[in-house]
Amino acid sequence: MGKSAPKAPDPVATANAQAQANAQAVRESARVNAVDQYGPWGSTTYQRNRDGTPASQTVTLTPQGDRIHSGQMGIAEQLTGKAGQLVGQIPTGPMDISGLPGRQNSIGGAGSIQMGVGSRSGEVGNFNPSGLPSLPGVGDFGAEAQRSQDAAFQKAHALLQPGQQLDRQRMEQSLSDRGIPLDSAAGQAELTRMERSQSEAMNRAAYDAVAAGGAEQSRLFGLASGARSQMFGEGLTQAGFNNEAAGQRFGQDLAAMGAGNAAQGQQFGQNAQSAGFANQARNDALTEAIMLRNQPFNEASALLTGSPAMGMPGFQNNPAYNVGAPDIAGLINNNYQQQMGQYNQQRSGMMNGLFGLGSAALMFSDRRLKRDISRIGTGWRGLPLYLFRYVWGGPYQVGVMAQDVARAVPSAVRQAGAFLAVDYGALREAA
Repeated sequence: MGKSAPKAPDPVATANAQAQANAQAVRESARVNAVDQYGPWGSTTYQRNRDGTPASQTVTLTPQGDRIHSGQMGIAEQLTGKAGQLVGQIPTGPMDISGLPGRQNSIGGAGSIQMGVGSRSGEVGNFNPSGLPSLPGVGDFGAEAQRSQDAAFQKAHALLQPGQQLDRQRMEQSLSDRGIPLDSAAGQAELTRMERSQSEAMNRAAYDAVAAGGAEQSRLFGLASGARSQMFGEGLTQAGFNNEAAGQRFGQDLAAMGAGNAAQGQQFGQNAQSAGFANQARNDALTEAIMLRNQPFNEASALLTGSPAMGMPGFQNNPAYNVGAPDIAGLINNNYQQQMGQYNQQRSGMMNGLFGLGSAALMFSDRRLKRDISRIGTGWRGLPLYLFRYVWGGPYQVGVMAQDVARAVPSAVRQAGAFLAVDYGALREAA
């Protein structure tokens, strides 16, 4: 029958040879892509291993850029420290108004006035503030401020995170395209710079959220204080109306009683005016106290949002050179296919007819030489048909497994070295 069929290539040895070639191609790509760059703001340089692959990357600013960056970092650090000091000065608990001027709730008398029969004098209206809501404190709105702060940060986080994830995917793809492994020093340096920038964005979002929470707390405090002031003013107005009516009646009665009682009416008016001045002074003092209480909130928010930031200097993207690995597995497989073709031609010359056609259709069908296997149907003699690829590569193919054929049609199975092959001509003849 002639010499035996050529021995099939060892898949493990072939894969190892291809892996070595791929690794060498990656190292060569890393060497040619690690190009030092120099620009107006500074430079980025690579430190290399003995084989020339980059081991680390260093970004160096120019003296002017370094001074600017150090100055801005110093300013940001000072502002942050000052904001921290102001946080400790922010008051908590109810607002203390014990030191404010007293409120005048009545008008002092002007002495006894003799009223004649049928007097029209009315009772002076006194305003009692005990029924008003208590003065609000900062601690009363802590939960609302926290919710506003959390909502602002979550919104900023939801807006930043997709973009940051996309940036990371692009960075990883860029590193992969340039042949830079993610776990290499160069890959880690790239990812570290990107993560530092993303972390700074998240920190700014957190500072903005704190400012939003403080603003919301101040707004609620102002609304509550304004509502109480409005109710207080309405009470004073009502008391004023009553007092005005009583004053009118009182003045009419004074006029009726004579010029002597007119002096008493004048004194009453002066007392009422003094009470109004006193209440206005108290309102002014309360407004000033509220402004002083809110000042630390406003200053801390301004400091946290006013820190300068200098971005890292930008450089041109390095040209990406991808050194392709030689197709070791393909060369091995082509060589084997040529040897197998010569072997089949020799066998075909010794056979004729249908038997010769079957020998020409001898194919490797050993399950051990196939991967990505999935069954797609049933063929001759009920044998399963599979979609598969050979371990050495190539397109998907359709066929049977030699192990299945050995059980159904043993005569159609051939031994080819350490593996099994199927004579499809013999298989069709048996079917």
